[in-house]
Amino acid sequence: MGKSLSRRQPRRREPRPTFSIEGVARHVERVRDGAGRVFTIHAPTDGAEIRVWVSPAALAGMGSLGRLEGRRVRVTGAIWYHDGVHPSLSIVEPAQLAVERRDRTRPVPASDA
Repeated sequence: MGKSLSRRQPRRREPRPTFSIEGVARHVERVRDGAGRVFTIHAPTDGAEIRVWVSPAALAGMGSLGRLEGRRVRVTGAIWYHDGVHPSLSIVEPAQLAVERRDRTRPVPASDA
């Protein structure tokens, strides 16, 4: 007979490494089903782009993301690929997003910007 389901050990999932991505925030928009927001970070040096999804819980702690457009931001998190192609990053806590001050002295948390 086959193995009992109760004897199987759960697979261990290795934690994904986290990265900090810096660039200019562009194209803040709503997710189709209304669950959060999405914006694009554009790297000025090489023109690369990465999509950032902000969860509804994180959004509640940050307020409106419309003020981010055109500002330099730093996002920290694990990179994953949307549809297996487009690099993306998810924000689940407001502390994962920092907005650079307009005078460019140092970043501040998104909730204070």
